[in-house]
Amino acid sequence: MLEDLLLRRNLIDAGCDDRQIKEFLKLNADGMVNAQINFLKEQRRHLLECLHFRQNQIDCLDFLIGSLQKSS
Repeated sequence: MLEDLLLRRNLIDAGCDDRQIKEFLKLNADGMVNAQINFLKEQRRHLLECLHFRQNQIDCLDFLIGSLQKSS
């Protein structure tokens, strides 16, 4: 039980929603280690995509700030 609580807390901290957490805990209960690894890799890929998207938005803002500063 404690292991499930620790896994749940870690998955929440990793940005997983309730559906994903239930799915992961089921895989854990069924001893499906390879499926768990694939699940975690997919979540990691998703987070990296979000990070790159946000970085692009920041880059656009930096460009606009720089353009405005040069023109003033």
